[in-house]
Amino acid sequence: MQNVGGDGITSAPAEAGLKSYDIDFWNRGGTLSEPTDSRTAATPSMAGWTFLTNHAHVLFCIARDPEVRLRDVAALVGITERAVQRIVTDLETAGYLTVSKEGRRNRYQVNLDRPLRHPIERHRTVRALISLVVEGVE
Repeated sequence: MQNVGGDGITSAPAEAGLKSYDIDFWNRGGTLSEPTDSRTAATPSMAGWTFLTNHAHVLFCIARDPEVRLRDVAALVGITERAVQRIVTDLETAGYLTVSKEGRRNRYQVNLDRPLRHPIERHRTVRALISLVVEGVE
């Protein structure tokens, strides 16, 4: 299992094009770490998956910075800008995200009181999910 700074945050292998997350990014606005080397993974079966989807990762980035550029979200999540655009469209269509134009930039608003989608977690809201990862979201 790859670890960033001893805090328990793990990442997918470098071959997948993903970078490890630096917990400071989420909590204090730091930057991402360099890509990790998958050869250091303790258990190969753990490499390549995470507990949360790319949809959740995109939502976390937008909740943290409502004026974030999709290019920056793509770099943070480790997916293409086009994939981020599709995810934003999915989230907007489902009512989890509202997109408005401010000049040449987009501004995003996460609809925090929407229930999560899956029947197992439908009793929880987006706010509860985001509050687990992103500090300062009320």
